Amino acid sequence: MKFTQLRLAGFKSFVDPAELRIDPGLTGVIGPNGCGKSNLLEALRWVMGATSAKSLRGGGMEDVIFAGTDRRPSRDRADVTLTVDNSDRRAPARFNDADTLEVVRRIVRGKGSDYRINGEEVRAKDVQLLFADAGTGANSPALVRQGQINDLISAKPENRRLVLEEAAGVAGLRARRREAQLRLNAAEANLDRLQEVVDDLTSRHQTLQRQARQAGRYRELSALIRELEALVWLRRWREAGEAVAAAQGRLDEIEEIAGQAIRLAAGATSNAEKAAAAVAPLRQAEAEASAALRLIEREKDAAERDLDQVEAEIARLGERIAEIEGAAGREGQLAEEAREALARVRTALGQVKDDSRGDEAAIAGANKAVTEAEAKRAEAERALDEAQGEAAEIRARREGARRELAQAAARADRLEREAKAARERVEAFEPPSGPSVAELEAAVEAATAELETARTALAAADTALAAARETAQSARDAAREAEGETTAFEREAQSLKRMLEAGAGEDDQALDAMRADAGYETALAAALGDDLEASISDTGARRWTGGGAKAGPLPAGATPLNAVVDGPDALAARLAAVGVVEPDDLDRLAAALKPGQR
Repeated sequence: MKFTQLRLAGFKSFVDPAELRIDPGLTGVIGPNGCGKSNLLEALRWVMGATSAKSLRGGGMEDVIFAGTDRRPSRDRADVTLTVDNSDRRAPARFNDADTLEVVRRIVRGKGSDYRINGEEVRAKDVQLLFADAGTGANSPALVRQGQINDLISAKPENRRLVLEEAAGVAGLRARRREAQLRLNAAEANLDRLQEVVDDLTSRHQTLQRQARQAGRYRELSALIRELEALVWLRRWREAGEAVAAAQGRLDEIEEIAGQAIRLAAGATSNAEKAAAAVAPLRQAEAEASAALRLIEREKDAAERDLDQVEAEIARLGERIAEIEGAAGREGQLAEEAREALARVRTALGQVKDDSRGDEAAIAGANKAVTEAEAKRAEAERALDEAQGEAAEIRARREGARRELAQAAARADRLEREAKAARERVEAFEPPSGPSVAELEAAVEAATAELETARTALAAADTALAAARETAQSARDAAREAEGETTAFEREAQSLKRMLEAGAGEDDQALDAMRADAGYETALAAALGDDLEASISDTGARRWTGGGAKAGPLPAGATPLNAVVDGPDALAARLAAVGVVEPDDLDRLAAALKPGQR
């Protein structure tokens, strides 16, 4: 199964339809950074069933759709089509009749993605199994992306096992095995749930039987209760009949008494009406008197409140009068003080006018001093600008000192020679025909100063050279460490290769059944080594039998391997006899080991 063509439309930076032909041999894509080379690999992984948006450098799966630019609008869908040559007939039976397979994955914004193989809509799992049977897939290590080489080098044994299984072409079988295992687990969970339902129904059936017995007992008791209630009501009916006869006789007596009472009540009513007619004028007079009394009481209360308010107002006005009198006294005092202050100010103003008549010259001098100060300030600003320029030049010279190390040394030698020659010329100087001695001494001093500057730059360069040598030494040490790690990885890879070659004909190897906690893989490999290739079944030529006497517990402070490694029962005794210790405790605990322990 070979890839022959990749077509993209609307995928990331490929807004227009694009086609990549994968001819026999080596096909390469060359371009600058940001031209979309990585998008081709991500499109290939995406159409093969990638489900992680993070691995595609996106926050969500819809980020693979072209998002638009300043000049082009965004798209609502993206399509990637991968053409596969199936002339070797390695595809699943469902698609194995076709010589060429076209795998299409399409995503529409807001609706998700779908897959098609030769125009037939399929599941994502079908596409993943198709490529897994071919020894590749969206997460295949054969698709090397940025930073994956380091991941493969530092991968755990489990991840390396996936690489080897893919190289052996059993990745599809492993995926199917995992799917079958998930289905078996789901079936077992369903059976457990069914057993729980059966147990629940059994419990409910027993409860219903108990309730049925209680219902039968209830019906029997209900019939007995109805019979007893009928007898009770019959007895009550008879007693009620006797009570009715007695009540009728009593009623006749009461009616006779009531007739007499009615006649007496009629007479009393007539007398009451006469008394009421006489009382009505008295009640009217009483109501009028009560109303007048309430009116007088309200007026009295209002007068008392008005009196209280008047008294409070009088008191408040008295206090206000006292405050006004005090304020008037203070105002008079302040007015007197203000008149005195005004007189003092007028006197001082006259003195100031008298004194200012002779200050015109001083004012002119002050103005001149101000003008001179302004000129000095401008000159100082110019000097500051020049100093800043010199400082910038000094910084530039300091940066260039490293590049002029050789020139500084040569210049120092030259200046020394010139100084020596200058001294010789001074000694041989004749006043009538040459420069003065003072000029020559000034030249010598300038040359000496320049020599000292050169020496300072040389010392700084030496310091920088020493630091560079230290950095280079550190780099060489790091390179040696990296080379050592690379050698260790190569040895480990060769060991794995030998183990695979040696165990190619073995079934049920112990290595397949071992699971070590993180950090203990190296200890397990050092403890068992090539014995991990032996079989744990009875059919292998080299196999673990689980026999042999146990060596007993390890010394205190040693962690047995069976505590950090999950393995079959055939290796339990071996794992229990191997311990992991700290380097500082190695010598102390080694002396306490028993035969068979390590």
